[in-house]
Order: sequence, then C-alpha cells, then structure tokens
Amino acid sequence: MSEEIKNKGESSAPHSEDTGMLIVSVIKISASFVYLDEVIDSGRYYKHDFKKKASHWLNLMEKHTKPLLLSLSEENPDTLNKIYNVIADSLNKVKVGDTQKTSLICFYAFIKSALSDLNKMKENKDSLYTIFMRKPTEELIKVIETKYKFISEIVDSNGDNVNSLIVFLDGLGEKILNIKYTPDFVSDSFIIECKGRANESFPIRWKMFKKYVKENLPHVTLYKPQNQKECDKVIELINERNK
Repeated sequence: MSEEIKNKGESSAPHSEDTGMLIVSVIKISASFVYLDEVIDSGRYYKHDFKKKASHWLNLMEKHTKPLLLSLSEENPDTLNKIYNVIADSLNKVKVGDTQKTSLICFYAFIKSALSDLNKMKENKDSLYTIFMRKPTEELIKVIETKYKFISEIVDSNGDNVNSLIVFLDGLGEKILNIKYTPDFVSDSFIIECKGRANESFPIRWKMFKKYVKENLPHVTLYKPQNQKECDKVIELINERNK
C-alpha cells in the first residue's frame, strides 16, 4: 500500500468515547420523560416560564432521540434495553419531600447529568446532533435553577442533595456503558475494522461509529472485512484509489 497505515491506539484515531457519551446522554434524556410527565400531571411546578420551556424541550427531544433509540434497538435490543432499564430505574427509590417535588428533582438530575455527558464529548461535541440536544437542555436547566432554587438546597433523609444524584447518574452511565472503540487500522483517508468474534455491545458501538464517521469524517472510507477474501478485496480497493 502506498499510504501509511497507523496501528490502533495512535492519536489519529477518532475519539471513540464520544459514542458512549452520546448513547448515555440520549438514554438519560429519554428516561427523564417519565419524571417530566409526572411534573406535568401534578401541575404544581408546570407553569409560567418552566412550562413554556419544558413543553418546547420535550417536543424537540422526543423527535430527536426517538429515531436514534429505535435504530440502536434494531441492532441489539437486549443490550440497549438492559442499559436503558438500569439507568431509567436508578432513581426509583429517591424520595425528597412529596411526590411532585421528587419528580421535579429527579427530572432535573437526569437532564443535568445528560448535559454533563454531552459536555464530556471531544471531537463530536460541536456536531449538529449534539448541539441540538445541548442548547435546549442548557436553556431549560437555567430556567429550573432560576425559578426553583430550592432544588439545590433540599437534602434527603440520607443527607444527600441533588448534586449527589447527578454525580451518581454520571458514574452510573460511565460504569454501565464504558463504550470505547478503536479501529484496527486508521489513515487519513480510510479506516479498517477487522472484527473477529463480536461481543454483545459491538453492534451498538459500530452503529454509532459509522454515524460518527458519516457526520464528521466524510472524506474517510470505512471498511469492515469479515474474512480473508474480503481483506484482499479491501487491499485491492485501497491500492486502486491510491493510483
């Protein structure tokens, strides 16, 4: 080959942690809908500026996250459902004051933690998809923090405040998913993944990685040969392009 190939682990590889952070963030956003629905149903806090911002945010997030979750579930529904259920059920035992207040605090904790995940992203932090999630969420959080300042002051029976919930959710997402993916070979114009036996999380990681390449590396060709014949074909294609 006329083009130098860099082995996996070198700095030219894309920041694959972005895929994990995005998945965790989308799941947390989706899980927060349940708590927002409870806030809406109770009506106590769902009014004025918060009602306006939350309604707009919910409409945007439902449309924005649903296609991605459906796409991922088609790839590996069991793994995605397991991750989703663990995150969605993580605050089930939280009780701070009455039910309405607990729902508002849990909703806030979920979207605050989701925003933290988005802000941890590296190369993909400023992609259109990420910005579309981050900006409305930042605006909604600002309204909540301005209008319902008591959220930061409330402490539960264990002495934990809302920041404790956010830190817990941050750690939970990283522990559960911990999706890091580095292709086998990376160059300036192509990426090769020679996958042997795939584990249960690989389909999700691969799906997200393909999305990443499509949106952020349009000049790069992605190859995933499955056997020797396909490897030979990849070499042939790369050599043909380099003529």
